[in-house]
Amino acid sequence: RQLNRSINETLNRILADLQAGRLDEVRDLATKQKQLETALAQAQKLEAEFNERFGTGLESGEIDVRRARLEIGCRLARIRRCCREKGLPQADEGD
Repeated sequence: RQLNRSINETLNRILADLQAGRLDEVRDLATKQKQLETALAQAQKLEAEFNERFGTGLESGEIDVRRARLEIGCRLARIRRCCREKGLPQADEGD
Protein backbone atom coordinates (compact mmCIF):
# COMPACT_ATOMS: atom_id res chain seq x y z
CA ARG A 1 0.00 0.00 0.00
CA GLN A 2 2.73 2.39 0.97
CA LEU A 3 4.58 1.73 -2.29
CA ASN A 4 1.41 2.33 -4.33
CA ARG A 5 0.71 5.52 -2.38
CA SER A 6 4.27 6.72 -3.00
CA ILE A 7 3.99 5.94 -6.72
CA ASN A 8 0.71 7.86 -6.96
CA GLU A 9 2.17 10.86 -5.12
CA THR A 10 5.23 10.88 -7.37
CA LEU A 11 3.14 10.66 -10.53
CA ASN A 12 0.83 13.45 -9.35
CA ARG A 13 3.84 15.64 -8.55
CA ILE A 14 5.37 14.95 -11.97
CA LEU A 15 2.08 15.76 -13.71
CA ALA A 16 1.83 19.02 -11.77
CA ASP A 17 5.43 19.86 -12.75
CA LEU A 18 4.63 19.13 -16.40
CA GLN A 19 1.57 21.36 -16.32
CA ALA A 20 3.61 24.14 -14.69
CA GLY A 21 6.37 23.83 -17.29
CA ARG A 22 8.96 22.43 -14.86
CA LEU A 23 10.72 19.65 -16.72
CA ASP A 24 13.53 18.67 -14.31
CA GLU A 25 11.70 15.66 -12.85
CA VAL A 26 10.35 14.63 -16.24
CA ARG A 27 13.89 14.20 -17.53
CA ASP A 28 14.49 11.70 -14.73
CA LEU A 29 11.24 9.84 -15.38
CA ALA A 30 12.81 6.85 -17.16
CA THR A 31 15.27 6.36 -14.30
CA LYS A 32 12.52 6.62 -11.70
CA GLN A 33 10.32 4.21 -13.62
CA LYS A 34 13.17 1.68 -13.72
CA GLN A 35 13.68 2.10 -9.96
CA LEU A 36 9.98 1.51 -9.36
CA GLU A 37 9.97 -1.57 -11.56
CA THR A 38 13.02 -2.92 -9.72
CA ALA A 39 11.41 -2.28 -6.31
CA LEU A 40 8.17 -3.92 -7.40
CA ALA A 41 9.98 -6.95 -8.82
CA GLN A 42 11.97 -7.30 -5.59
CA ALA A 43 8.79 -7.07 -3.50
CA GLN A 44 7.11 -9.73 -5.63
CA LYS A 45 10.18 -11.97 -5.36
CA LEU A 46 10.28 -11.60 -1.57
CA GLU A 47 6.55 -12.31 -1.34
CA ALA A 48 6.95 -15.46 -3.43
CA GLU A 49 9.89 -16.62 -1.30
CA PHE A 50 7.93 -15.95 1.90
CA ASN A 51 4.89 -17.83 0.60
CA GLU A 52 7.07 -20.73 -0.53
CA ARG A 53 8.75 -20.94 2.86
CA PHE A 54 5.79 -20.28 5.15
CA GLY A 55 2.78 -20.79 2.92
CA THR A 56 0.03 -18.29 2.27
CA GLY A 57 -2.00 -19.30 5.31
CA LEU A 58 -4.71 -20.69 3.08
CA GLU A 59 -5.19 -24.31 2.30
CA SER A 60 -6.02 -25.12 -1.28
CA GLY A 61 -9.40 -23.70 -2.11
CA GLU A 62 -11.78 -21.55 -0.13
CA ILE A 63 -11.73 -20.46 3.48
CA ASP A 64 -13.97 -22.53 5.71
CA VAL A 65 -15.83 -19.67 7.39
CA ARG A 66 -17.84 -21.97 9.64
CA ARG A 67 -14.70 -23.66 10.98
CA ALA A 68 -12.96 -20.29 11.42
CA ARG A 69 -15.97 -18.96 13.36
CA LEU A 70 -15.92 -22.06 15.58
CA GLU A 71 -12.17 -21.75 16.27
CA ILE A 72 -12.50 -18.04 17.05
CA GLY A 73 -15.45 -18.73 19.35
CA CYS A 74 -13.47 -21.39 21.23
CA ARG A 75 -10.50 -19.07 21.65
CA LEU A 76 -12.72 -16.24 22.88
CA ALA A 77 -14.37 -18.62 25.37
CA ARG A 78 -10.93 -19.58 26.74
CA ILE A 79 -9.99 -15.90 27.05
CA ARG A 80 -13.27 -15.09 28.84
CA ARG A 81 -12.78 -18.02 31.22
CA CYS A 82 -9.23 -16.93 31.97
CA CYS A 83 -10.34 -13.32 32.55
CA ARG A 84 -13.09 -14.45 34.94
CA GLU A 85 -10.61 -16.57 36.88
CA LYS A 86 -8.30 -13.57 37.25
CA GLY A 87 -11.18 -11.31 38.30
CA LEU A 88 -10.98 -9.03 35.27
CA PRO A 89 -14.17 -7.15 34.35
CA GLN A 90 -16.38 -8.63 31.65
CA ALA A 91 -17.54 -6.60 28.67
CA ASP A 92 -21.12 -6.45 30.00
CA GLU A 93 -19.78 -5.15 33.34
CA GLY A 94 -18.20 -2.16 31.63
CA ASP A 95 -14.60 -1.81 30.65
